[in-house]
Amino acid sequence: MPSRESGFSRDDLLRIRLEKALKSDLNLSGYDINVRVVNGQVTLQGIVDVLADKDHAHRVAAAVEGAGEIENGITVSTDGAITDEDVYREIRQELEGNPHLNDMRVKVAVHEGIVTLTGTAESAGQKQGARDTVAKARGVKEIRNNLSVKTAENLDDASIVSEIQRVFIAEGIAGTIKVAARKGVATLSGSAAVGERNRAIQAALRVPGVKEVVAHPVDTSEGELSRAAARAAEEVRTAFAADRALGGLPLSVYEREGRLVLEGTVADLEQKRQADRMLDSLLEEFGREFTAVENKIRLAD
Repeated sequence: MPSRESGFSRDDLLRIRLEKALKSDLNLSGYDINVRVVNGQVTLQGIVDVLADKDHAHRVAAAVEGAGEIENGITVSTDGAITDEDVYREIRQELEGNPHLNDMRVKVAVHEGIVTLTGTAESAGQKQGARDTVAKARGVKEIRNNLSVKTAENLDDASIVSEIQRVFIAEGIAGTIKVAARKGVATLSGSAAVGERNRAIQAALRVPGVKEVVAHPVDTSEGELSRAAARAAEEVRTAFAADRALGGLPLSVYEREGRLVLEGTVADLEQKRQADRMLDSLLEEFGREFTAVENKIRLAD
């Protein structure tokens, strides 16, 4: 529901945060990526040079708080002069230039920009690494990763679980994440914040013998709820910064111990009233996330 005075809905605020994240990313700042948000579902559109940048845009968007399902409609630019033979040569150069893939024999087939990879990887992480490396080559439109993951000798499911748990301890990953394995497929469950869950996925993928990691059973709500006030404060801060009348004023909006705090000065009584009206309308939508509100905005001396 849009706020009456600010005119910003949750979708508007999420779109603003996504656009900021994409434009501030060094790898994506040169692209014109359009963002559309409807009921928390995100659609990305635009044109990038290589598939790796399309993948990266998806990762950047997924890391933004509040982003739900993401539809990546970004198009990879294809130069008509690039043939499948050119694409194949660039892929080979990328693979040979990755020191983590030197001992890996990857067979590559290219047809109209669609790349098929076959061969054997030492781990699920190496399989993903090969895919990410190939995505950097110009002219790649799609990748079919048919690499199989080598089964580690003498490493049964129980041993895989033990090794993943050892890696989690060594890397300081939350002990609230539980691990199970069946036929080389590792399943993570329990609870953790989104970032911690993602770290756990990457760590598990590197363990020899792991063919795949399933992490959807991990409950991220507890970690998210603990940051609800901070997220809501960011929503309020974004709305104030985007407002034409108030965006350039020296105002600070932040969260402290569950309270929303606003500080700064305005030039006259009308600006003070505008700030108060915007705050009131935003609190209709986000106020339940705070234990209290401290409005310290005052008139300049």
